Amino acid sequence: MLFHWNYEKLAGHMEDNQILQRESLKESIDTMFSFASQVSYEQDHLLPVIQASKSLIGMKLDSPPRNLLKWLENYIQKFQLDHQFPEYINDEGKPEVLSMHHLEKLIVSNKIEESQKYLTFLIQTANPSYIMELLLGISLHHSSSSTLFCWSAFKSIQFMDLKDSMRILFLSLDCLYNSQDGNNEEKDAVDKFYLYCHSHHIKEKKMIRSGKIIPSLIDKIKIIKDENDLDIIIPEVLLEFIFKEGEVGLVNYLSMLEIDEISPDRILLLDALRTAHKYAPESDDICGFKKGKMVKIIC
Repeated sequence: MLFHWNYEKLAGHMEDNQILQRESLKESIDTMFSFASQVSYEQDHLLPVIQASKSLIGMKLDSPPRNLLKWLENYIQKFQLDHQFPEYINDEGKPEVLSMHHLEKLIVSNKIEESQKYLTFLIQTANPSYIMELLLGISLHHSSSSTLFCWSAFKSIQFMDLKDSMRILFLSLDCLYNSQDGNNEEKDAVDKFYLYCHSHHIKEKKMIRSGKIIPSLIDKIKIIKDENDLDIIIPEVLLEFIFKEGEVGLVNYLSMLEIDEISPDRILLLDALRTAHKYAPESDDICGFKKGKMVKIIC
């Protein structure tokens, strides 16, 4: 798939109608999300990066970072539309009564094909967002990377059409079966830090299953903190931007980067720090953003 931004509308001619510019930007981002839903799951799937980029772009909708837009255009070309979306042409084997609990049991029992087929039946009767809440809750008992992916999927599914939402659900199911800690200690540590940052937003998000999700999240974060796995290397110049300019310093730092200096890891870091700065209470301000200090950070 060849993807191109319309720079005449997105980043150039800023005197043009801003409403039209925003509509064009939204249309282009929606196209990227739809594209991501059709890419098979892998550890470095593009969905979290697109979701993080959307959040960063949203900080400056009237003048989105041109370097990020151009980088995204190049980045998305690296992926292929290869997600085999399971489709069952009839209701053979469909239970008379469907339940979220049974899907959870199938996943916990590692019954891959059965859970895929059951999910196909469940989608016909349940709201995709509610099903995604279940998968997010289950991910909290898996790796940090799987929780991060499912959290990105949950946020993405809120504005997707039904077809793309269904694909995202199956991608999230694949993630639960294929994402594991332990393969790369450095990446695992980074994922734990990112999850800690995003946990503040998850706690505030209104969800039907919050009563089950939040206690599991708190337990997971406690384990991460007890393991003292929250140290992470952050560029010193980025910390200076945050200290001087607060949340807006993140996007200003991003805007000054050369295109070849942008990477998925840097985008995910910026979005994690954005979330921590926006949602973390002062009493749990790991990065010291609100106290004027940078603590527990290796620079």
